[in-house]
Amino acid sequence: MERKSRVLAELSAVGPPFAEEQPLPADPDFSLRVEAEVRQAGLATQCAVLLQMLQGCSEPSEQTRALLQAWHAGRRELEPGTCPAWMAELARWLLQPAR
Repeated sequence: MERKSRVLAELSAVGPPFAEEQPLPADPDFSLRVEAEVRQAGLATQCAVLLQMLQGCSEPSEQTRALLQAWHAGRRELEPGTCPAWMAELARWLLQPAR
């Protein structure tokens, strides 16, 4: 528990005091892209948000690039054996249509 308290204290020390924090203004273009993914691909909103965030990375990792390439190619999972198991599971979760 001590580690958790230290981490939370350090995070709270970054930026303005908690009581003064304000959310950033909405990004209407981002919202439109998310809504389009939800509508066209049938993704869950949270998955569409994460994919849009990853697409905005200026220096994506090799794994992020592989995930985005699969998405753009219309695949719903990564090639078996091409990534760690956690990444394959994340891809399955992100790229599957919402139920």
